[in-house]
Amino acid sequence: MSGLPELPPNALDDARKLLHGVLGLALERVGWTKARADLYPLATPKVPGAWVDVPTLSAQGQGLVATFLLGIAVDGAEQVQVKTLDALIAVLWELLEAVKIPNDSPRLAAGSTLQVMTAGPEPLDLGGPTTRSLALTVQVPIGPRTLCPIALTEET
Repeated sequence: MSGLPELPPNALDDARKLLHGVLGLALERVGWTKARADLYPLATPKVPGAWVDVPTLSAQGQGLVATFLLGIAVDGAEQVQVKTLDALIAVLWELLEAVKIPNDSPRLAAGSTLQVMTAGPEPLDLGGPTTRSLALTVQVPIGPRTLCPIALTEET
C-alpha cells in the first residue's frame, strides 16, 4: 500500500488477515496456490484468483460485526468454471464455519466463530472471454456478544 502512512493496528485488519488465511487454504484444496489469494482487491483481479474485499460494519446485539465479501474468479471452459466454484463454495463454507477466533486475539471477539451468510454468483467483467465469479459474505464478530459485563466473565 504505497503512499499511505503507517496506520495503527485495528480489528478490521485482524479480521481481514484471518479470512485471507482461510481463503488461501481453500484455494490449495482445489489445486491452486495460496499466492492466488490477495489480502486486498486488485484493480484487475487475478484469474483464477481470490481476494478479501472491503467490509461493512454493523451493530448486532451487544457487539460489532464486520461483514466481509470474499471474491473468487475462475476461467476456463464454462462447465469447469462452475464445477470449480461449486467446490470452492463447499470447501470455504466448511473451513469458515470451523474457524474460532483465538483466545489471545487482542482486537477480535475471542472465542467467537465466523458466520457465512451467503455464497453465490457475482458479476465480473474483465472485458474478455467469459469469466465466472463468486462472492461469499462472512460475518466476523468484532466486539463482545455478551449480556454480562466483562468483569463478570473474566477469571480472577
